[in-house]
Amino acid sequence: MKAMKDMTKIVLAAIALALALAAAPVAAQSSSTKTPNVSGRWDVAIAMQDGTLPATLTLAQDGKKITGTFNSEHSGEVPVDGQYADSTLTFTAVVHSGSAQEMKIQFAGALKADGTLGGTLSWPMGEMTWTASRAK
Repeated sequence: MKAMKDMTKIVLAAIALALALAAAPVAAQSSSTKTPNVSGRWDVAIAMQDGTLPATLTLAQDGKKITGTFNSEHSGEVPVDGQYADSTLTFTAVVHSGSAQEMKIQFAGALKADGTLGGTLSWPMGEMTWTASRAK
């Protein structure tokens, strides 16, 4: 009788181990295919002809939708709206000048393997490159 109970425990333990091992690749696969999240505060550097313009980018991500704010000494704090899909981040900031004229700045970039963001921005005066790292 005791031998039968011991054998039952061993069989149940073996089944539990087999189920755990079978589930492990599925768990690893689903976590590796999870969409990266770009939410948070980012320190931005925009390459300009006469140097680098520092800025701050604060993003919130809901699925593919991106919202937040962009803030630099030239723009002040302005809202941004865009998306993060297929490893590409795109968003637009609309800056209003003192004359009530608006200027759209369109950002395109990607999340790099090292965890930084980078890409180009387009505005009426041309195109520039930008990089960003998570604020500490």
